Amino acid sequence: MSFNLKKYIPSTYHQILLYAFLSAWLWSSVNPKQPAEWEIETKIILLFFILILIFIKAFKLTDLSLTAITVFLFFHIIGAHYNYEKAPFGFILQSWFNTDKNIYSNFIYFSYGGLIYFPIREVLNKVNSLNKSIKQLLPITLTVLFFIIYKSTSSYIFTGNSLVYINEILFALSGSIVSSVLFKILFPKY
Repeated sequence: MSFNLKKYIPSTYHQILLYAFLSAWLWSSVNPKQPAEWEIETKIILLFFILILIFIKAFKLTDLSLTAITVFLFFHIIGAHYNYEKAPFGFILQSWFNTDKNIYSNFIYFSYGGLIYFPIREVLNKVNSLNKSIKQLLPITLTVLFFIIYKSTSSYIFTGNSLVYINEILFALSGSIVSSVLFKILFPKY
C-alpha cells in the first residue's frame, strides 16, 4: 500500500512548501547548538505544522497564508538550530539597529505577529456574520492571544514559569498591526 501525497495535498505549490519545510527541519537537526532545546522547539513546530496539515482542507487557506506560515516556521527552525541568541541574522539586525545584543528573538516575535495575522484574518473573513471592524481587530487580538498562550507554554517548559515579557508581546502586536495595515492596502475590499 502506497501513500499518495496528492490525495492530501493536491496543490503542487503546497507540496513544494511541505518539502521545503521538511528540508529545513532536517537541516536544523544536524548539529544544533543546544540539542535539548532544539528538540523541544522543533516538537512544538512539528505539532503546529501537523495541525496545519490536518486542517488545510477545512480552512482552505490561500497560498499567501500558507507561505506566511511556512516562512514563519523557517525563521523559527533557524532560531531553534542556532539558539535564538546566537542566530546569525540576529547579529546582522544587531548591527543595523545598533543594539547591544542579538535581537533575533525580537525578530521572531515581530514575524509571528506579522506572518500569522494573514491566516487568522483569512479564516475570519469566511465568517460572514462578523462586521468589517471586527474582522480587522479580531485577528490582531487573536494573534496576540495565541502568541501569549504559546510563549507562556514554551516558557513554562523551559524555565518552569509562564512569564511572558511585555516587550515580547509588543513585538508580536506590532507585527500584526503592520500586517493589518498591509492587508487593508493590498486587499481593500476585505
